[in-house]
Amino acid sequence: MEAKIRALKAEKNAVVMAHNYQPLDIQALADVVGDSLELAVKAKETGADRSSSAASGLWPRRQRS
Repeated sequence: MEAKIRALKAEKNAVVMAHNYQPLDIQALADVVGDSLELAVKAKETGADRSSSAASGLWPRRQRS
């Protein structure tokens, strides 16, 4: 499963974010770990196309011109 997640991250040019209360194996796959505020700030910095209040999520990175 880990390899599949990492492959999808690369394929979709995505960022994985996880709340700090998620299990350590989920946090290990995440690019960013933090509380809700920190994740919101970091999501904005990545230029993600969407945001979510999910406990952990996968956001495609915006292509910048």
